[in-house]
Amino acid sequence: MDLFTYRSPPKVDPVYSPGAKAVLVLGDTFESLSALPKGCAQLVISSPPYNIGKEYEARKELDHYIDSLRPTLVELVRVLADGGSLCWQVGNYVEDSEIFPLDIFFYPLFKDLGLQLRNRVVRSCCGSPRGSITRSTWMPCGSPRSTRERPTSALARSMENRVEIPWARIPATFGSS
Repeated sequence: MDLFTYRSPPKVDPVYSPGAKAVLVLGDTFESLSALPKGCAQLVISSPPYNIGKEYEARKELDHYIDSLRPTLVELVRVLADGGSLCWQVGNYVEDSEIFPLDIFFYPLFKDLGLQLRNRVVRSCCGSPRGSITRSTWMPCGSPRSTRERPTSALARSMENRVEIPWARIPATFGSS
């Protein structure tokens, strides 16, 4: 059965079990992943802290931040099934008014772990209340709005892997203002 063709949403379980259709794990990411069996997930969606100094994270130098997430990436790929896909959403790192798109820095790590980039979606958090993935706006680096893009990398073990999420699509607005 296709993951997204249920007549009603599947029950979301708080802990993993082999028969679960969907699991939403709350807790320490590394500990939770370590407890899961190898190859158990068809789809993994993850959004790590963006390293921007929020109350739940300690801001780190960019290289240290990337390296600190390497063990988690290894675990994410370990639990991914052979035909599975991984969606990784991150923001931007800003230092001295320069913007560094974090997904670009994570890409080599995913390649080293045997994943291939299947798609990249950049959702803008400004504009309309539901955002826009098709509108671009020039703004100075370091301005509050310049860091509001949320790129999501869709990665898979092979180019044959495909995840259809029709309810997540936003109609294109090319040419509209």
